[in-house]
Amino acid sequence: MRLLFLFCFFISISAFSQESKHIIGHNYEGFSFPKEFHIHGFPPEENRYSLDESQIKEVESILEYNIHKFNRLYMATPHFPRRIEYDLKSYYRQYYSYTKGNDIIVRVFLIKKDPWNNEEMLKELSSDIQTSLGGSISNPSFEINLTTKEIKQIQKKWLLEL
Repeated sequence: MRLLFLFCFFISISAFSQESKHIIGHNYEGFSFPKEFHIHGFPPEENRYSLDESQIKEVESILEYNIHKFNRLYMATPHFPRRIEYDLKSYYRQYYSYTKGNDIIVRVFLIKKDPWNNEEMLKELSSDIQTSLGGSISNPSFEINLTTKEIKQIQKKWLLEL
């Protein structure tokens, strides 16, 4: 019984001991979740990957280069009249990544900054991935293949390739 208690205790500590890394770049700020991080309380899959700061800079470069194409495609869709603001500085980011074969896939979640409650918002964003079931119009999410430099926008029920 004592052994079972110790095992459960160490499992619960390891589940919440990993912390996200606060990333502040030239025009971006957010949190990167390492491969050991338990997202939504679930243990990480074996193909999870930890990004370094140079890879996050590369992700940001791909995102910034492609956001204008996304907005043009998005605006052309009649039932989705809103677009992501061109000023990406008005969004916080959350990054987590995994490998798929030889590719490194990065999920980037953009969360609109709240000018009234930034400290509380940063605390919340550092604790776990904040999504609305695959993204939303206001808080879009992207999947970026670092190996091929491809980007896809993730939305409810559809995936838009740029």
